[in-house]
Amino acid sequence: MKSLVEYDEFDWDDANYVKVQKHGLLIEEIELFFNQPLLVTEDANHSHEEKRFIALGKSSDDKLMFVAFTFRILDDQTCLRVISARYAHQKEYFHYEKIKKKL
Repeated sequence: MKSLVEYDEFDWDDANYVKVQKHGLLIEEIELFFNQPLLVTEDANHSHEEKRFIALGKSSDDKLMFVAFTFRILDDQTCLRVISARYAHQKEYFHYEKIKKKL
């Protein structure tokens, strides 16, 4: 289930900009993260008001990243809005490696 995420632009504002940076990731690194095939799944537990997704993939320094995001339509553009971004926990790393071997 590796795929490229398709979008027109990112949707950043003060709220999500500050939230993602508290985990030590730069905005530029998060945006670069989406330029590669990613393991993407729907986040059914958090998709109450809007459909949310989780992406796992490698950072530019080869660390596994976990990014929660959604899509919003703004001015006829599909905008990717990052909800949370951080380096993956060990459990997520093992899950990623297990799925990657099956692909």
